[in-house]
Amino acid sequence: MLALVCMLSTSRARADDCEPPAGFSPCIDSNALRLPPGRAHFFSIASPELTQPHSFEFGLGVSYFNRPVVLVVASPDPDGREVPVVKDVLDASFLWSYGALERLELTVAMPLTFYQRGSGIQALTSQSGDALSHATVRDPRVGVGVDFLPKPNPIYRAKARIELSLPTGDDQELAGERSFGLSPSIALEARAGRFYAGSEVGVRLRKQSVIAGARIGNQVLAAVGFGWIFVEPELLSVGAEAFILPTLASQDHVEPDGTRVEGGLLAPGEALLSLRSAPTPALSLELGGGIGLPLSSEERIEPDGSSDTEHFAGLTTPRFRLLLVARYTLDTLSSRKPIRRSQEAGR
Repeated sequence: MLALVCMLSTSRARADDCEPPAGFSPCIDSNALRLPPGRAHFFSIASPELTQPHSFEFGLGVSYFNRPVVLVVASPDPDGREVPVVKDVLDASFLWSYGALERLELTVAMPLTFYQRGSGIQALTSQSGDALSHATVRDPRVGVGVDFLPKPNPIYRAKARIELSLPTGDDQELAGERSFGLSPSIALEARAGRFYAGSEVGVRLRKQSVIAGARIGNQVLAAVGFGWIFVEPELLSVGAEAFILPTLASQDHVEPDGTRVEGGLLAPGEALLSLRSAPTPALSLELGGGIGLPLSSEERIEPDGSSDTEHFAGLTTPRFRLLLVARYTLDTLSSRKPIRRSQEAGR
């Protein structure tokens, strides 16, 4: 009962902080990329290959990304003044998965921020506002993956997965969201010789936050990737992928100077390249990076009636990103077999 009261009171406090009167909510996650727990051949796409029963998959992903949240505010300059709310970020994600059943896996992701810098959200409303803290925690995620195909297929695989994000991250540091989030998706993968391809489609459902007129809430997830194995068996492969997160909420609003923003599309997205190596069946390493894509757009209608359509990289889209991910599989069944054999020999 005490834990429930604490959770409810924390949610009320977070709701109050997430609706500031100036309209600059800090309750967004500046990192739009969620590294998938378990086996994966891409950074943004989960693999349909489940963790084997009674086996654990451990992963560590380190990501550096630049300028994911930059806002333009009014100033004597006609073009406005850029405020790097979040400028540089060094993140780490600890990833776990467990094969509970033949067609079921359980997953956990714990993202942290080792270092970040930026003016913070308070710089938009106060000249004496505090900058971002250098280290913080993000919202953890727990999930389930299910193989729903009736029979195994050597060419293609599919997996239904769902993740629940817990609003325990530091929302004042643009590292956590204002509510619990639910992210159902379907991951697909196909192989033909040395060529492989993957995709994932789904949604991210959570409460909406507003920052400088941009509404960040429910999003559609669409990701696709292609790869080629140069050295068998998966000793060296190269992959290319892209993902986009169009926001479902309308972006129409009127700015303080009377400018109307209509037909807006807020769609964070990135394109990534990677080198992957699996020197053993239990270990894989992936190194890569990429750039943000200018997939967002809006039409601005000035008070005098003139209009202009702009295309830009939306909020939470970094200028560029660098990544390193390591994954290791621990088979608990095989690790117990030598012990059993030695015990039998003793008898």
